[in-house]
Amino acid sequence: MNSYNIVNGTSYHKDTPKEVIAILESSRADKSRLAFVYGYPSGNEWEESEVMSGHVGRSTGDIKVPLLLKTKASTGGESILDHCIVKIMESVGKKVLYKKA
Repeated sequence: MNSYNIVNGTSYHKDTPKEVIAILESSRADKSRLAFVYGYPSGNEWEESEVMSGHVGRSTGDIKVPLLLKTKASTGGESILDHCIVKIMESVGKKVLYKKA
């Protein structure tokens, strides 16, 4: 049994909500900038969590995971803990696109 789902060639954790995957994939495709916050399965933000922002890319290799890129031109970044996202916002204007209930 896989611990991930593959969407458009990108591997997401099996517990990542489909809505989060759709937003991340859309952002990756249109190169829009997002801001998001990590948290617990309950929907509460991690106490030490900060707002992460950047462009969504993906790693190379056999299993491609979503990455947070500083700029559109960045060639590398940190892995996104997609199953831990509790809130996603537009980077500019901070319109909430997703909030875990």
